[in-house]
Amino acid sequence: MATRKTTAKTTKKTPKRSQKAQTSRLSNEERQRKVRPGDDLNELVGEVLTAWDRVSKKVRVPDVSPAKLKSLLVKAQRAAAREAQVTARLEERLAPLADARLTANDAVYRAALAVKRIADAVAETHPEVSEAFAVVSERFRRGQKQPEQPV
Repeated sequence: MATRKTTAKTTKKTPKRSQKAQTSRLSNEERQRKVRPGDDLNELVGEVLTAWDRVSKKVRVPDVSPAKLKSLLVKAQRAAAREAQVTARLEERLAPLADARLTANDAVYRAALAVKRIADAVAETHPEVSEAFAVVSERFRRGQKQPEQPV
């Protein structure tokens, strides 16, 4: 009778997927301290690089070179592109929810307005209704444009 040799089982090693480092969230205080250069950052850095190139022998900045500045700009551009991409996807997903909220709010407001209009009509003959709805009438009045008062 033939016997089988027992072999050690090998585990198949699969390469781990590279995980992009998640950047941690900034605190509100940290966010407030960050400089907001505006939308013309590309133009600004281009002007800085052009000016720096003209006087590169005289202007030396520790730990910053024109190549590093360009690299930082590329990193900022990639982050902005990624943010725009994610924002667009989120806005697509949020649009139906926002539309549903808008539709529901419209229905509630129109129903409340109908109640207020009926209460105003009844209030002409029943002063207690006018008193009960005084606050409500004021709330609806705030949404209307007030007539300008002479100065």
